[in-house]
Amino acid sequence: MLFRSGRTPFTFKIAPGYYTIRVSAKGYTTFNGRINVSKNRYQTVNITLQPLMVYVNISSNVKGARIYLNNRPRGKTPSGIRLTPGTYSLRLEADGYTAYQARLRVTASSRQNYNFRLQPSFATLNLVIPPNYLNKPGKSRKDLVRVWVDDKVINSKGAVYNLQVPPGNHTVRIEAGAVSIANQFTFKPGVVYNLELFMEIRLKR
Repeated sequence: MLFRSGRTPFTFKIAPGYYTIRVSAKGYTTFNGRINVSKNRYQTVNITLQPLMVYVNISSNVKGARIYLNNRPRGKTPSGIRLTPGTYSLRLEADGYTAYQARLRVTASSRQNYNFRLQPSFATLNLVIPPNYLNKPGKSRKDLVRVWVDDKVINSKGAVYNLQVPPGNHTVRIEAGAVSIANQFTFKPGVVYNLELFMEIRLKR
């Protein structure tokens, strides 16, 4: 049994004939094959090793978050991606959440699972308005409840639930029919707020 070993480029003398050859390198699939050594004085054998692919599953608490690896889009969470071992720059983005960035190290194992948590970048505002304070539904835009945050309408279609408000101090103004009320509030990201609107008229003697 003839046995030779070394590192490429590897030069050695061998008699003509058929031989089994194996070439391996870290991060690449191992090559196993047979070569025919002829009677020529010199013979060169070129072997191309294929990069080792690792199945990496990336998920997050926000379904459909956009995945970027080395600033290239690679689908949405949850997603299984085949990668070569190495270090990658990972970025996850989702509307209403702060972008998540990290260094992703992929090792030469059979399968790797990663689960990341994105933090909300907005506060959620719900309005609690007594029905008798609302106009009856109509076709006019004046019939809608309008919510303003720092002079910007945040419910163009008249919604009163799940309104997204940037964190910080803001002036909130609510218009319902001919009634307009404004006040200042402080919002924290990821917190759900219920803004209760109560109006009453009392006559005293």
